[in-house]
Amino acid sequence: MTANNGCIESPKDDNRRRDMVLQKAINIAGEVLDTNLDVDFKDFGNDWHQVALLHLMRSRQTLAGIKFLAAEQFFSPAETLCRHLFELAVNIRYLSIDPVNRVPDYLEHYRVRASSESLHETDAKLQSLREQENHAEISKLLIRGRSWMPLKNMCAELGWLGQYETIYRGSSEMAHGGARTIGLEMAALVSDQPMLQYVVSNALLKALTYHFWIEDVCCEVFPDMAADMKRNLRLFEQCRELEEELLEAIKGCGQQ
Repeated sequence: MTANNGCIESPKDDNRRRDMVLQKAINIAGEVLDTNLDVDFKDFGNDWHQVALLHLMRSRQTLAGIKFLAAEQFFSPAETLCRHLFELAVNIRYLSIDPVNRVPDYLEHYRVRASSESLHETDAKLQSLREQENHAEISKLLIRGRSWMPLKNMCAELGWLGQYETIYRGSSEMAHGGARTIGLEMAALVSDQPMLQYVVSNALLKALTYHFWIEDVCCEVFPDMAADMKRNLRLFEQCRELEEELLEAIKGCGQQ
């Protein structure tokens, strides 16, 4: 293949370029995760603060998992975790539009703010169902079958239907055991498959984007943590540049 300066790149050069793209993404994720976010526990009496912090902590933990999987070049589980991060990002951005009215609905749906009488009644029902070994009814009692708000509806309000129809639905297929990427994954088992580095890098860059969306909301919710998170948000531009570099590298791979 031909480099930007007109010289011919060797396969070794191209391999180095692929490794560099992936390593840069891993380094950015590491820098984000190394940020120490000091939590002011006096804010825990505020439901919106608790919900926002829940999303932020889950996002950081999920990003750490994707970073590890990317370093090992485990594409399928990394892509599946990206789906979870996207859901977190959509949820918190939607809640942030009107937290006064939406956060109570969110908590009520998951029975977080149930009355003591309601909780006592639930415990009694649960005990009876356990004695009957009625597992289906136990599941219905404890686990909400649906999200508090359809994800597609939230994406529509946020203007993210494009991401929902492409990125989210694609990763959902993988999360549910689909075989769309079987050719890529089988090739990776039997040979050095350069495209695998690209798709892993892409998964990590998507994860970083979703995490930055969450941190952007949390900058408004937690002013004491805003300075640290805004330093992270400066890395967002580096991610955009790395995405461009990734696209160029993919084009180069196709020309081999």
